[in-house]
Amino acid sequence: MKVADHGDSFRYIGYDFRDIDKVKKIINADVLDAWYDPSPKVVKKIKDHVPWIVRTAPPIHGKGLVSAISKVRHIPEENIVIGGGSSDLIYLSLCHLLDRNSRIAILDTMYGEYFHLITQLGIKPIHNFQHKESGFVTDHEKIIENSQKSDMVILVNPNNPTSQLIKKD
Repeated sequence: MKVADHGDSFRYIGYDFRDIDKVKKIINADVLDAWYDPSPKVVKKIKDHVPWIVRTAPPIHGKGLVSAISKVRHIPEENIVIGGGSSDLIYLSLCHLLDRNSRIAILDTMYGEYFHLITQLGIKPIHNFQHKESGFVTDHEKIIENSQKSDMVILVNPNNPTSQLIKKD
């Protein structure tokens, strides 16, 4: 058995899926992957259409989904960006907004995907540490001070995993 951390599953089965049978020998510890089986209704719907699914390219831009979200939420289509979950959207946006010379201030402890991506881009973030001893309370003055030295400040609100809320005022 292998334990697969963040993104490691494909390292074991191959990015080209050459050893996909090894999935039975992987314990998935990646918090981004689903830990639960999908709804039986979803599985049935997919099984009913497998021949069509495997020979048909998916829509490239998700225009139908964007249109549906726009109508239901009363949001202009140009204000909607879709992706394969929050991590995909984080990568999509930050990879276009940042480079190795960017100065980024982040909360620490905070949702780990931001730190993971920032370090993958070769950026050393400016940490705004939250400490267990103080109940993970956010030091607003320190964030303001660090923002003066930063190109971008990333805050998760309410914070994950501490659940601390940064109030509007």
